[in-house]
Amino acid sequence: MENTLLLGNGFVRALYEGAVNWRALLKGKSAIELDNLTLLYEAGRLANGSEDDDFKRSMEDELRKQITEDKIKKSAEGVNDFGEYLRNCNINNIITTNMDEGIETILCTKNGYALIGSDSAEKVYSIRRKIILEKDGHNITIWKIHGDIKNVKSISFGFDQYVGRLSRIEQYVKGKYSSDKANCSVPMIDKIKNNKFDGISWIELFFNSNIFIAGFGLDYSEIDLWWILIKRCRIFEKLKGSKNRIVYLYSDFDCISPDKLEEKRNVLLTFEVENEYMMSGSKYIESLFSHIK
Repeated sequence: MENTLLLGNGFVRALYEGAVNWRALLKGKSAIELDNLTLLYEAGRLANGSEDDDFKRSMEDELRKQITEDKIKKSAEGVNDFGEYLRNCNINNIITTNMDEGIETILCTKNGYALIGSDSAEKVYSIRRKIILEKDGHNITIWKIHGDIKNVKSISFGFDQYVGRLSRIEQYVKGKYSSDKANCSVPMIDKIKNNKFDGISWIELFFNSNIFIAGFGLDYSEIDLWWILIKRCRIFEKLKGSKNRIVYLYSDFDCISPDKLEEKRNVLLTFEVENEYMMSGSKYIESLFSHIK
């Protein structure tokens, strides 16, 4: 079974000098103190009297300044070997909640990968949004599930967009997803039974590959991902067969207080998600891949 990485903001913060912390950025734009990122976004947008796209652009500017080749930390070990780690660990897909270009910058500028394809046709939601990189016959597909800074409307922060995306994820899992570019008419449970997947969306990877989650606080506001984790449990409960592994790798870059971390680890275990500690600092990449068999 293939392995898949799910990378969040902590990955970029570990490897780029001065990379933004989403929670800190949103708190700076809101008059209230909250941990919930979607509520922080909504409160900040209202406080600034901004339309969604204008408010997103103010954050987009912060991202563009900080994710550049010259901002990659010189102390970060393994950056030049990131692509080789992916190849050796049988990883052909990276799912990311990051809207920036941090992952592809590392792969293209430090590892010799080149862009060979993309699907950016979706205007708002990101069920199929992806880019494909290649080096020496090894393809890496990066799925940007919360949008891309190249398309402001696709950037997901508020409840309105989260709920809209979740409805489309549910349609895909039920085999009722349809768009002008792609259709999915087979329920996920039947795809698993027949071991036949169409590869249209990153959603399938939660059911047919091992997922290693890193650099991600997995805030409870991430209702799309929590829904998938719970739905996965329900589907495999019905099938009563072997299943893929999902492993949550937490580190000091994930912005979780110690008391909340213990709670989250227990919740994840309830939903059959393993969790292990990984190192941060200069050995972030080495530690990440040491957990992937």
